[in-house]
Amino acid sequence: MTKHKVTVIIPTYNRAELLDSSLSSVLQQERRPEQVIVVDDGCTDNTVKTAGRLLTEYGYSLPDGKIIQLDKNMGKAAAINHGLMEADGDLIWLWDDDDLAAPDRLSLMVPLFEADDTNRLGLVHTHAEWVEPSGQVIDWLPEDTPIKEVLRANMRGNIFFTISCLWRAEILLLLADLESHFSAATFPMDTNLERAQDYDFWMRLSWAMLRGGYHCQLFPHKTVTARNHRGPRGWGHGLAFEDIPRKTVECEQRIFEKLAKSLASDKGIMYGDIFPGFNSSTVIKQQAHAEMAFAFAKRGLWFEAVNNLRKLDRPELLAERLHRGLMVTLQSAPVPEPVKVELQRICAKLPREMSASQAAAQIL
Repeated sequence: MTKHKVTVIIPTYNRAELLDSSLSSVLQQERRPEQVIVVDDGCTDNTVKTAGRLLTEYGYSLPDGKIIQLDKNMGKAAAINHGLMEADGDLIWLWDDDDLAAPDRLSLMVPLFEADDTNRLGLVHTHAEWVEPSGQVIDWLPEDTPIKEVLRANMRGNIFFTISCLWRAEILLLLADLESHFSAATFPMDTNLERAQDYDFWMRLSWAMLRGGYHCQLFPHKTVTARNHRGPRGWGHGLAFEDIPRKTVECEQRIFEKLAKSLASDKGIMYGDIFPGFNSSTVIKQQAHAEMAFAFAKRGLWFEAVNNLRKLDRPELLAERLHRGLMVTLQSAPVPEPVKVELQRICAKLPREMSASQAAAQIL
C-alpha cells in the first residue's frame, strides 16, 4: 500500500468571513491533509489573520501550513498556479474559500489511491451539492465516465466539479511536456480566463491522463457543498453576480477557440483523443464532426461549426447523434448570413420528412 501526501490549495480574495468556515472544514478532516496552502490574492480584509489563526489552531506550521501573499490581485487562476508551485503533496485538492467539505472526504478518497497497485488512478471525483442564495439545494450527480470518453463528454459541458476532485500531481509534468510547444504565458491554469478556468484545466488535464494511460473514477458519495452566494467574482471581485453567466459564455468561447486551433494542427488535442476510433472508422469520424459542429455552435463559433458540417457525407447522423435536450434552433441563433446560407444548404440534405426548423434543430 502506497502512502500518499495530500496538498490542499485554497486561493482567496477578501472573503475572511466565508474562509473561516471553509478552511475549518478542511482542517477538521478525519484524515488530516499533510499540507494546506492558502494563497492570499492581494486581500485587503482580515484573510491573512483568519487563515493564520486557523492553521495555528489546528497545529499547522511551515512548510505544512503556508500562506502565500501576492503583491496584488491576480485572479483565481494565477493564485492557484502560485499554490501549485509550492505544493509538496503527490495528491492535489483544489479548494474554494466559500465552500464546505464533509469531514470524511479524505478518509473516503485517499484509500482509493492507496489500493491502486498500478499507480494509474489519476483522478477521483465525487458527488456534490449546491446551496443557492434562496436556500434551494441542487445535487451534482455526475456519471462515472471512462477516461477514453471524458473529452467527448466535456464537449457538452464540464463533468468534473473542481472542489470534488483529488488528483495526482505528477500528471502536471506530463501536461507540461505535451504542451511544451505552446506559447501560453501561464501554466497550468490559464490566467487569461476570468471565468471557466477550471473547465479549460480539466479538459487539458483529462487529455494528459488519456495520453499517459491514467484512468479516473467517480466515488458516488457527496463530499462537498458549494455555497452559491451573491457576492462578486472575477478579477478584483469586479464581476457582479448577475454578470457571471455572460462572462462564463465569453470565456467558454475562448476555450473552444483554443480547441479549434489545436484540432487544426498536428499537435495538442486531436479528434482521435476526443473520439476513440476516429482514425479507423468512417462512421465514428462522421459522428465526431457532427458532435463538434454542435459543440462549436453552442459557443457561438459558427464558422468552426460549418467547417465540421462540410465534412459530413451522411448529414442524417446529425439527427442520430446529437443530444436534443441541448439543441438550439437556427431561427433563434445570432448566425452570420454566410453561415446561415451554408447551414440551410446542409439542412436540405437531411431526410425529406423533416421540416426546415426540425432540420436546423438537428444541426444546432
